Amino acid sequence: MTGLDAFARDYVLQTHGVRPLIDRTSRLALMLLAPENMARWSGAQLRRVDIHVAGHHGQHRCVAIAEEIAAGPRAAGTGCEVEPRHIGKPQS
Repeated sequence: MTGLDAFARDYVLQTHGVRPLIDRTSRLALMLLAPENMARWSGAQLRRVDIHVAGHHGQHRCVAIAEEIAAGPRAAGTGCEVEPRHIGKPQS
């Protein structure tokens, strides 16, 4: 089971304080990606913002939280990728 599974995701999202963290981070990403802000500091470079969410094993909480953070920009029509780096790795 990983943070992509509904049961794990729902459990993580019930954690005290996680919703304000997700909402703030999602709003910040949208603010940074706004065209008027990107023009200020990115110039002709690729317009991209990386947000890293880390966890102890990298398979449960951080995955669910990263997906929820990405939901905000996606809902606003902004392309967004989530790359869970440790989902396939064995836990030690």
